[in-house]
Amino acid sequence: MRQTLDQLIWINNDGDCIVFGENQIPLEALPGLWQRGHDEDSEKSQVLMKGTRVDGRPEAVAALAEAIRESTSHGEVNASLAADFVRAVCAWGGPSGRRVWGLVIKSQESRDSKERWYAEIGISHLGSTAWPIESALLSAVNECEKGPMGQGIESDLQLALEQNKWRIRVLEKIRKMGGLGVSYGSKVARFIGPEDFGVWDEVIANCLNRPKDSTKDFSVYSSDVKRIAEFLNSTGLTCSEKKNGGRWLAADVDLALWTYGKYYFKKALSSTPTVKEWEIGDNWNNATNHVLKLREGRTEGWTGRCECGERFFAESRSTIHRQYQSHCRDLGL
Repeated sequence: MRQTLDQLIWINNDGDCIVFGENQIPLEALPGLWQRGHDEDSEKSQVLMKGTRVDGRPEAVAALAEAIRESTSHGEVNASLAADFVRAVCAWGGPSGRRVWGLVIKSQESRDSKERWYAEIGISHLGSTAWPIESALLSAVNECEKGPMGQGIESDLQLALEQNKWRIRVLEKIRKMGGLGVSYGSKVARFIGPEDFGVWDEVIANCLNRPKDSTKDFSVYSSDVKRIAEFLNSTGLTCSEKKNGGRWLAADVDLALWTYGKYYFKKALSSTPTVKEWEIGDNWNNATNHVLKLREGRTEGWTGRCECGERFFAESRSTIHRQYQSHCRDLGL
């Protein structure tokens, strides 16, 4: 159900798949994809970074993010807490996080040395040096909580543009600390605003055939995963292993898509370039509005749907038929 030309991913017209580049991902696959990605993330318990062991598990990083948000309500962020949070995000981000954290530290050290030099010669420096980490986070969280400037805007397209500008502003404020590109800047945004942001990294960018350093694509993608999260919540599809009653956030949809992109995207392209069409499978006693339609999955399994709205999923076509027949018997058809 694509709504604007700027969307990078969307729900298909049947309302049962996410159009993700050349692929279509069945919605029922998302909880399993999320779980695999979460399990992989949870293994990042002790990442060695610059001689310090850092807990890069998502729960640990999210706890630091919550502490950051709590401290901003008092108008300040503790410098040590800010550094611990960004370092934990880098640990969560994978092996490249060590290098990125080194770049952040280098930017901070360069800023400190410049400030000392300008102080020694007695002038105020107004150049473009990196902000302190805590100042950048305070500014970003405040911008995140302020939200987009959408008051008085009636056009959906104009509102979407304002929301995209707002997401870019949050990212730019995060990157004021220095050392962070779009990928790791979006990772920080994902933790301080999990309901509004996804991660724009190489995996997602490659799947969508887009540049990995595009701030606009980061913003549009984040808007897309937020919209899809809202759609999933309206359908009742949940992540059974997730907290908060299984409610989807933009960050959760992003994790499921990242898992698909990392492990299944190329396989899907090489095996079945196009999604197979629905075919008539059965019609129990010629019942009106209860015709069964079938479609083979992209990589494995079958999906069935009765015209009454009931859906069936199984590894074999014959199992779908049995599920459909049982459903019809339960209805007394």
